[in-house]
Amino acid sequence: MSKRFLHQALIVLMVTVVVAGLMIASAFSEPRWKGKTLRLCIVNYEVPICKALAPEFEQITGAKLELYEAPYGETFEKIMTGLITRAGTYDVIGPSYDWIGPMVPFLMPLDDYFAKTPEIPLDDYVPNFLNRARLSDQGVTDPNGKLYAYPFDGDIWVLYYRKDLFDKEGITPPDTWEEFIKVAEHFTRDWTYTPGDGKKFFGTGLMYDKVYAYIGTHFTTKLAAYKGSLDPMTLFFDENLKPAFNDEAGIKALSVMKELKKYAPPGVMSWQYAQSKDAFYQEKTAMLVSWQSVGMGANNPAESNIVDKWWVAPMPKGVIRASADGNGRSWAITSDTADPDLAWEWIKFWADYDRMIAVTRSGAGMDPAREAPYHDSELLKDFPFLEIVWESIKVDVPFPVMPETPRLFETLSGYLQSAVLGEKTFKNALDEAAREWEYTLEDAGYYD
Repeated sequence: MSKRFLHQALIVLMVTVVVAGLMIASAFSEPRWKGKTLRLCIVNYEVPICKALAPEFEQITGAKLELYEAPYGETFEKIMTGLITRAGTYDVIGPSYDWIGPMVPFLMPLDDYFAKTPEIPLDDYVPNFLNRARLSDQGVTDPNGKLYAYPFDGDIWVLYYRKDLFDKEGITPPDTWEEFIKVAEHFTRDWTYTPGDGKKFFGTGLMYDKVYAYIGTHFTTKLAAYKGSLDPMTLFFDENLKPAFNDEAGIKALSVMKELKKYAPPGVMSWQYAQSKDAFYQEKTAMLVSWQSVGMGANNPAESNIVDKWWVAPMPKGVIRASADGNGRSWAITSDTADPDLAWEWIKFWADYDRMIAVTRSGAGMDPAREAPYHDSELLKDFPFLEIVWESIKVDVPFPVMPETPRLFETLSGYLQSAVLGEKTFKNALDEAAREWEYTLEDAGYYD
């Protein structure tokens, strides 16, 4: 059995065991939606956990799940195609926070459902995760807007490092990006533990794939750190909504990104989460900036060779310390669903606190979007690194949300790759990206 399938089997087993007790209460009544089907469109890596939870959901509601999936980089288009055709293909979708803007015309506001469900404590949800789905009717972030999605995956980046090697060589985790570069250079060598052992080692793993959740998040964390702001609108726009990331802070962010590539394994320009995680787990890199799920699995000997050899530290800083979520996920109900109450049951099902903890423990890659789990003594007993993760959540800088967000950041990501590869100067790459952003926003009527 491969490690991938073993991991998926473990997800099924762990979640089934932890939540089995929750099924008893509904076992003696006829489920309201018996014989019905709830259709979900999700990213392919969410399929194992949804399949693991499907029997319990059916036990409670009577409804079966029908899953439509795509790789992360293709899911946005798959969802949008289903929504635009108005074919009633999906009841619930699982978009990243920053995809929701263009989907607003096809979604059902959830405010009334939340108002009737006090057991979901919205005041405990991280504002940056929850409010990304609070939008105007035009799909633009609005603190007074309607709530169009429920955040079930509170992603955030944190710094992972090989504590055993750092301690052995008397090195402290880097506090700034400049220190990060120096440490990465130090650990890039032809040996890992002792000179001559032949185990080539690199200072850091990187996710520089063109999908903007990867290279775009690298840029955003550094842009925020050097610009000194956690406000996405201030980072990317001026007061007239003209692009403003092509400044000294943007140039500095790109210079750090290009320098770090020297100390990363070959091929990082196409690396996504899995490749960077596996390199860290397989003792090929000394550091990695990535999501909580790296830490949730790092002590699992079935997939990691660094059990008890690692730890976490706060994100490095420039002018300030900044992190980013980049890939947080949510549940939204389509306006075409034939049964919105059943769709809401799926959101309620995920919002249950005990189930949230079980999913977190399973290592499925869905991390809490509310505060309480990060102070949960039982969870911290097994995953103490989550205390430091909470500190990163406090300095999260999200992508701005508007209908044009996916297109804008897809454009930017291509130019970021060109700059890191040396095909364009930092300034030219950012200036060209800014011009394309301005054309897009002008065509959309933002400057009328």
